[in-house]
Amino acid sequence: DVVEAATVREKDRFLGVILAFGVKMLPDAEEEASIRDVKVFLDPIIYNLIQRYLDWVTTEREALERKEFSALAQPCKFRILKGYIFRRSEPAIFGVEVISGRLKQKAVVMNLNGRIVGTIHQIQDKGKSIDVAEKGSQVAVSMNEPIVGRHIEEGETLYTLPPEDEVKLLLAKYGERLGEDGLQTLKEIIEVRRKESPLYSF
Repeated sequence: DVVEAATVREKDRFLGVILAFGVKMLPDAEEEASIRDVKVFLDPIIYNLIQRYLDWVTTEREALERKEFSALAQPCKFRILKGYIFRRSEPAIFGVEVISGRLKQKAVVMNLNGRIVGTIHQIQDKGKSIDVAEKGSQVAVSMNEPIVGRHIEEGETLYTLPPEDEVKLLLAKYGERLGEDGLQTLKEIIEVRRKESPLYSF
């Protein structure tokens, strides 16, 4: 049973389990299940057994979705703060305010014409490096590519630019996690990017 469950688990981790109703598990089977990472549910009451399995599936799916969602590029709209240009180039360092969505390190950035201006290299809040800046945050960012005053300007509004495959995944699977604010920002990003690349996210 353990070997069979382990084989099934390779294709579907939620079906590659063992439900043991009213039986005991032999020590060698327990050891093999542990080695092969096969989940075993033991219970003398069938209702409890099924409920424990269903609860586990729900919890595991939620954890997997959270992990996948957090790894995706996030839609974000932000503004360069006037009077907070700390360095104009190589790298450009300046203050921004996150208007909507979430700003992440390594995010590709475009302007209102849909042109890519660079990538967020680092985000700092009160002198500490952070991975993500939430809506309403005012933080400092660094970008290696643009020159302030040539490629980007004080007061300018910018967007992050998620890869097309991730946009489709966000729309199809994670609309609820994005919320109304995130979804609206993502729609704006698609519209803006199509000025430069008409087939973006079709």
